[in-house]
Amino acid sequence: MKQRYRVFRRGWGTFYCEDLVTKKQESLKTRDKDEAHRLVAAKNETQDGPAFSRQLARVYWKAGDPAGATRNWQTAMDELVKLKHGKNQQRWQTAIKDRNFDTLRQLPILETRAEHFLQVLKQGKVSTNNHLRRLHNFALDMDWLPWPVLPKRQWPPIRYKEKRAITREEHELILSRESNPEMRAFLWCCWHIGGSQSDVARLKAEDVDWKNQVVSFFRAKTGTPQIIHFGKGLAEVFKDLPAQGSLFPRLAAMDEKHRAAKFQRCYRRMKISGISLHSYRYAWAERAKTVGYPERFAQIPTTNLLFFSDNSAGIWIVPTSQIDSVIAGQKLQLIAEQQKAVAKASEEKKLDEQRRKAFLLKYDLNHNGTIDPDEQEAAMDDPYFIKYRLEQIHAQRQQ
Repeated sequence: MKQRYRVFRRGWGTFYCEDLVTKKQESLKTRDKDEAHRLVAAKNETQDGPAFSRQLARVYWKAGDPAGATRNWQTAMDELVKLKHGKNQQRWQTAIKDRNFDTLRQLPILETRAEHFLQVLKQGKVSTNNHLRRLHNFALDMDWLPWPVLPKRQWPPIRYKEKRAITREEHELILSRESNPEMRAFLWCCWHIGGSQSDVARLKAEDVDWKNQVVSFFRAKTGTPQIIHFGKGLAEVFKDLPAQGSLFPRLAAMDEKHRAAKFQRCYRRMKISGISLHSYRYAWAERAKTVGYPERFAQIPTTNLLFFSDNSAGIWIVPTSQIDSVIAGQKLQLIAEQQKAVAKASEEKKLDEQRRKAFLLKYDLNHNGTIDPDEQEAAMDDPYFIKYRLEQIHAQRQQ
């Protein structure tokens, strides 16, 4: 049978491959004759039997990675968890215990087929889909998979449950049946501040500035500062809380899932559904938008902008002094980022100039400062050649 690809050598010693059908030629990037013939032979085998070539690729892959033959998905899960930290690591430790992953755990990664993933996705839930995607991408990034098990478009879409804000009536209904003073104060703080449950639970008496009526804290998730001006409604709540230390000592010591479970019991007693502690953040955003706060800033307060809540309207006027201090800090941060960008660009320019000099020193046989047409063939295999040619063409156009 006639072969589609042939091998030949250029005058400077580099071997090339030619497609006899399209007449396209490409460099094999080698000067070794035996290696060049092996590469072309592999191309011809692929043309004759694509399915066989895929299996052959697996054999070569295993030969290049001895551990690949026995590496299974449980190994990938364990390695992925090691790269996570804090709460994120705890979430992953819980996620990989999903029973739907049991069929994959001892399955070698290189022997995984699309139907294996589809079976897991069919039985699993939203969390299964989400974490299997990340695990799959992790294996690809680590070069443990030669190609994707499932194409990107074939993954089932992730559809989360509908999320909504808690209404004032629901909030007051829950409080009417809540006998624990600490939990009542906690829910009122969530209503007024609109912060995450962990940030509100960890508030301390030292975070409350009674003189300026401001409560400030750093977000546990992002580390960004939050400065919130409070009104009479929240002031009444703060007065009944401890004057030193944690405002909610019992709730602060709880894990977030236990606080969520406690709140779940509260609203289920009232036969309310579709809400969680996060619904207080949505409620704050809705109130902010209702009173005319710009939609961009009425979203859930997760940035280092200033947000203000009151018992009725939900928004207070922003003190000018606080605005100026935040803007000044943002300007300093922007200037620092710009300085870093300029320094990085300067460093890249110096490095590029060094590469250019090394390139010319290697291929400028006539020592005239440029690569002449008769010298280009020797330089074509160099990765820097394309960049050099583009610069040369651009300089000619400007002239």
